[in-house]
Amino acid sequence: MGQLRSDQLTGALSGISFSYTSDPIEKFLSDEDILAVISFGHGCSIESETGHIHCGLTSLDKPLVKEVWRSSAPVRKGGDKSLFWSETDELLVVGISVDEKEYVDFRSAINVAYKRLLEFTENHPCSHIIRMWSYIADINQGDDELERYRQFCYGRHEAMTEMGFDPRQFPSACALGHAGDGNIVYLLASNRAGINFENPRQMSAYQYPREYGPRSPSFARATLVEWKEERQLYLSGTASIQGHQSIYPDNIQAQLETTCQNIDFLLAHVAEQLGEKSSPKLSMLKVYIRHKSDYSVVAEGVHSHFGGVIPTVFLEADICRKELLVEIDGLCLL
Repeated sequence: MGQLRSDQLTGALSGISFSYTSDPIEKFLSDEDILAVISFGHGCSIESETGHIHCGLTSLDKPLVKEVWRSSAPVRKGGDKSLFWSETDELLVVGISVDEKEYVDFRSAINVAYKRLLEFTENHPCSHIIRMWSYIADINQGDDELERYRQFCYGRHEAMTEMGFDPRQFPSACALGHAGDGNIVYLLASNRAGINFENPRQMSAYQYPREYGPRSPSFARATLVEWKEERQLYLSGTASIQGHQSIYPDNIQAQLETTCQNIDFLLAHVAEQLGEKSSPKLSMLKVYIRHKSDYSVVAEGVHSHFGGVIPTVFLEADICRKELLVEIDGLCLL
């Protein structure tokens, strides 16, 4: 793939815009319109003073790419030792570092972190959660119900239900793993409610049967938010799942094709539900790859399927289910 430029910007709206860049972070971190910067390949932590989020995942692109969130409105920032927030009159970004050493188990740590995020958001004028991102150390470690991903889902589900969320209110989300230390969760919220969508080709994640853990994952397949001049559709992490079952284990090519088809099907469904003549237009993609040896196959397949002009970042990451090799999320414009 060609090198991403710092001017490859998508979704320049009155609300929020996103870009991938390989520029040095010092070039823009202090800009007054920065909501957050996500780095790939620099540990897993949040700098509460600046809004610099290190997600723990390693970029497979060279040079290393960063994700920059900007607002066209003035940005205010704050935070403490573990929590960071930035805001405008219509947007809120909140992130938290999860130190599990302070708790009896991982589930409890996730539960407390999520409740703190949700309570902060609930008491803010921008209280409608649009999208959540979770990056977890050793997400597939542990057997059966003690697997860390299943314990993550348990803690998250407890927090969201305790805070009064109905499953149909769960926002779009993803949860990926890395091999380092640290866990972080961050979210984007708005002063206007989003619209959640499911994929008819897949069972709603919050309805998964008991075989996937004591509590089902708590997310929608996509969330639509309307700003003043344009609409954005946030895609959840999408993988090779039909119904509730993973298909094509250990076959990266077939899994990638199924994942891309699932995204196509979801976008067509959203267009149908909205009465649009054409599907939402993909404006950026984030591709998570379990084995970096599959990078060339996945990059070629993604560019072939979606077109090579969409800004895309490829990351080495552990997928939530051990048999899954690739996951894709992204942003669309309507």
